[in-house]
Amino acid sequence: MKKAGIEPTEVTGTLRIHQSNPRGVCNKCSKGLLKPHPIEKSGIFYQASKKYPNLTIEVTSEIDGSVKTNGLLSFVLKDGKIIE
Repeated sequence: MKKAGIEPTEVTGTLRIHQSNPRGVCNKCSKGLLKPHPIEKSGIFYQASKKYPNLTIEVTSEIDGSVKTNGLLSFVLKDGKIIE
């Protein structure tokens, strides 16, 4: 986007990410979504969402009933906040 001269606030639409970990999104990646953290210590989803505030990020996970979950399985994020 830098090469194309597109500003982060000009990025709109929906980015859909389906991750294969049936335990859910790991704590390191989801840090900052449920409790406030400094941006530099927050996870990739929070950082990306704050960098591109007009982009909706939808995250889903593989489901395996034999595996215990320990993270968020799915969420919709915009401007650093879970909206669904």
